[in-house]
Amino acid sequence: MLLLPVRKKRSAFKKWNFCKTEHNWQLYAEKRNKATRSCRFAKRNFERELAGNLKTDPKSFHSYVRSQLKSKTHIADLESQDGSLLSSDVQKAELLNSFFSSVFTNEDVSHIPTMEDRNFETFLEDIYISPSDVEKKLDKLKSNKSPGIDSIHPLLLKECAHELSEVLADMFNQSIQSGSLPSLWKKAQVTPIFKKGNKHLCSNYRPVSLTVILCKVLETFIRDEIVKHLDSNNLFVNCQHGFRSKRSCTTQLLEVIDHWSEILEEGGQLDCIYLDFAKAFDTVPHQRLMKKLYAYGIRGKVHSWVESFLSNRQQQVRIGSSCSSWSPVKSGIPQGSVLGPTLFLVYINDLPEVVSNIVKLFADDTKIYREIKGPDDVNSIQSDLDRLAEWSDEWLLRFNASKCKCLHIGKDNPGAVYSMSDTSGRTNVLNVDNEKDLGVIFDSKLSFSEHIAAKVKRANQALGTIKRTFTYMDKDIFIPLYKAYIRPHLEYASVIWTPSYQKDILAIEQVQRRATRLVPGMKQLSYEERLRALGLPTLMYRRERTDIFQVFKILNNYEEVNMRKNMEMSKNTTTRGHSFKLEKRRALSKFGQKRFCTRSTNPWNALSESTVCAPSVNAFKSRLNTDWKYRESKFSIPSSRQLLPSRVDYMLQPRNIDNRSRLGQYESEDSHQANRKGN
Repeated sequence: MLLLPVRKKRSAFKKWNFCKTEHNWQLYAEKRNKATRSCRFAKRNFERELAGNLKTDPKSFHSYVRSQLKSKTHIADLESQDGSLLSSDVQKAELLNSFFSSVFTNEDVSHIPTMEDRNFETFLEDIYISPSDVEKKLDKLKSNKSPGIDSIHPLLLKECAHELSEVLADMFNQSIQSGSLPSLWKKAQVTPIFKKGNKHLCSNYRPVSLTVILCKVLETFIRDEIVKHLDSNNLFVNCQHGFRSKRSCTTQLLEVIDHWSEILEEGGQLDCIYLDFAKAFDTVPHQRLMKKLYAYGIRGKVHSWVESFLSNRQQQVRIGSSCSSWSPVKSGIPQGSVLGPTLFLVYINDLPEVVSNIVKLFADDTKIYREIKGPDDVNSIQSDLDRLAEWSDEWLLRFNASKCKCLHIGKDNPGAVYSMSDTSGRTNVLNVDNEKDLGVIFDSKLSFSEHIAAKVKRANQALGTIKRTFTYMDKDIFIPLYKAYIRPHLEYASVIWTPSYQKDILAIEQVQRRATRLVPGMKQLSYEERLRALGLPTLMYRRERTDIFQVFKILNNYEEVNMRKNMEMSKNTTTRGHSFKLEKRRALSKFGQKRFCTRSTNPWNALSESTVCAPSVNAFKSRLNTDWKYRESKFSIPSSRQLLPSRVDYMLQPRNIDNRSRLGQYESEDSHQANRKGN
């Protein structure tokens, strides 16, 4: 449909160029205008479809965004050992492949430390895979993923799932029974991903392996059985939240911030040490890993298969259409594999046993902390760091002491200095005023103002990208783009950093205020009118709603968060309300008022019986929307007098006329602009 008007325009142009008469020019102008309208209409439909499919097909969206931006993302010229910059893709691929291979661990198999068997009731020795199980796995494949080195596209496997299930099930079972894999399944093409820092240094790139899709399908069966074995025998440490069911970054941070707020509420201080592993996934020694798998009851044919999966692997780096030579993989777990994260959890699972203080893990992200009451507490943390260094030397998983950091939290914190040993010697742990922990910036006062400022900046950048990329903007295009590309920056882990100061509340809301002005015909409306027209609630309402969702998930065991002692059911059964009311705790300081379990108690207790007894999360969301249909914060930001009582004591005093809210100023500006346009 689009090509026909363009062809007619070109034909008319050639005719006018051959014979430049008035008639031929008018004919060309008519065909040109029609082709222009067709192109605009096609582009508008394409952008609308792209925005509507953003959640299901993000790859197409990001590809379109990159094509519209002036700055192109590619591997920069890399600095070689002699200091020169390499520009060709082949040279860069060889240099990166050489660097990725240099970090591998040379394991001394003659001195492998012993590890006693853990307490478990059953062994995991064999796995049987049925054709129906294979068909279910193939049906769940994402068709937009890239094929592996065998060039078998996942869409082909998904479409032919029923026909291939029996053959693949037999092949998978033979692989497990023989404890071996095809040599092609052990080869991986590595894509270098830039992390941060200087783009010309190889050390600032992370390798992600692209492996065979069929091997990944088989890995899912092995992973599921290993996780099931470890969970059923209660072998996972409770402090590990990475790659585990019912756990996430938010669940770990909830436990941490709840405990920290409790310490600060009582006037205490604490020190938190953030540990950094040097190339953690790439340096895991294979024989030591197999030793630990055996100690956790993973033996027999499954143990042999995992050993074959890790041994004799090869990799090459690919940049564009150029590839490096093949190099052997001596250690580590392929980043990008399905089984890799679970194997890493097994390898690091015994680390908390050498620590006497509180330790929290999310895969390789490790932190230890302790309340500081005197020199003994400082010495206890230092002893833990020394024991962790010994564990690191024993299991060949090295720490990078120069990147380990200490965050001193509390008003009267003495600011002790800690030291840690690594391969380069003993180094003092760097003291910092703030640290990014699983995507959330923590500061020494737990105010989260720096985190909010960073997120507002990132969301504004995303908003600018949308404004520059999309030629046409209407409600149908704006809504999916805003919900999937901009708003998540402002809502990630909001139960951790919910703002308590009105300046932060308004700074976050200002992003949505600017975003709603992108829709044509909305600028002359006030912010509240724009929200109602677009069907968008305020971000403050969204955060309150997220808090209640989190309470429901914790109480109904949809998520495992170890803070039940601070979320006890009310013992007073004579008052009105539902049967799952929480005990309201008294908070005398701002840290206590900001705590998740404190600020969410009143809104939770005010819900109806049918809402709190919802059979599922989706049912709870639907019933909560009914309960909160006329909630004041849904389409407007309340003043400081109207905010939750737990926030009033330490926010701007509403009775001071000079401290009127900035929101009123924004609304007056909107009204002023509307009046100017009307005049």
